[in-house]
Amino acid sequence: MASRDGIVIIDLFARGRRNGNRWWARVWDRRSRTYATSRTFPSKEEARRWAVEVRGGLDKGIRQAGRPSLAVIGKVWADEVERRGFNRAHVGRARRLLQQLADARIDDLLSPSFGPDLAAWLKALKAIPANRNGRVRRRRPELTNATKNRLLSMVKAIVHFAMRQGTLATDPTRGVGMLAETRYRKQVFSVTELHSILSDQYRDDPYWLAFAVMIYTGMRCGEALHVRWDGIQFDSQNIVLREHPDFSLKTDEERHIPLQPELADILRPLRRTEGWVIADDAIRNAPDKLRWSQFIRFLRRCGLEPAGRSPHSTRHSWVSMMLATGCNLLDVKDWAGHRNLTTTERYAGERGSYRTTVAGWPAGALRLRHPESGSPTAKLSGTATGLAFVPDESIEFSRTKSE
Repeated sequence: MASRDGIVIIDLFARGRRNGNRWWARVWDRRSRTYATSRTFPSKEEARRWAVEVRGGLDKGIRQAGRPSLAVIGKVWADEVERRGFNRAHVGRARRLLQQLADARIDDLLSPSFGPDLAAWLKALKAIPANRNGRVRRRRPELTNATKNRLLSMVKAIVHFAMRQGTLATDPTRGVGMLAETRYRKQVFSVTELHSILSDQYRDDPYWLAFAVMIYTGMRCGEALHVRWDGIQFDSQNIVLREHPDFSLKTDEERHIPLQPELADILRPLRRTEGWVIADDAIRNAPDKLRWSQFIRFLRRCGLEPAGRSPHSTRHSWVSMMLATGCNLLDVKDWAGHRNLTTTERYAGERGSYRTTVAGWPAGALRLRHPESGSPTAKLSGTATGLAFVPDESIEFSRTKSE
């Protein structure tokens, strides 16, 4: 460590740091009697050059002393991730979190109490019991540890961003660990239930087509409701999920999903050259809370009790069934739009319960409308546009009659 004229240069590697920039420069402001700012650099010369420049600005009154603020750094981080196309809802939650922490006076990243204060705030955090109009939002006031861990992950992401930028030399959240989560197995649909729901008996229900798209493709609810006809490729038996001005994907990446033969039979009579596959605006543009209630009411109209199932249960069911039929885990990961295999494996927690039911099904072919007689046999093959289902030419197709 070297100090001269209010400039402190610290060798972080000598203090045990192994990654990142080595030299930490800190500048002392004599007027406010506090460290004005600090940054890390790969070389000692760069660190001193920057510190001398800042020191001169402070002496001339050009610069003002300040400390790294979570609110200020968080705003830069939010603008950056939003510019890179991250999910807008995720960024919005991060902005609200920053405002809550600022109101709680947890903002000074150099304060030795930042980590303990953050941990205590998260532990005591309660759910908002009512909406802005005063209506009761939830009966249980406690937040789950999983929700608190997501909030902590946002704060850690902002802190790590500041460290990459050189604004922070050490992680003030290092001592704040994740809370223990209780993981519950997601309730899924049995093949018998899906056979009943997807039968022609309920075909006139306005939500039936949306449910069919979700269960045959494994798309998230919002994605399934915003599939466009120009993405349905009947010839190559492939579905292309793309961004649209009225809808943005969670991962902002174009995705290719196999078009199941049974789903193709459902969609073919409704085929259009353009527009939304789910044409009902009331279903497609419903907010998240209303989507949940629409899904629950549809299950009850089909004679099933929700039993803890949500629109996302179709995604868990699809991943579990695809893997139970013998699909490759990497393929299912890509089709589902997951960024890592751990997520896909977590979604496949019920694949064991399907193995007996799907025994004899071709890999990746879901026989949900006629499970006892079977659907046309198909095999997976690579195409120029991605993996798709290709009919086995040695087997004669016996498609269901379209109404």
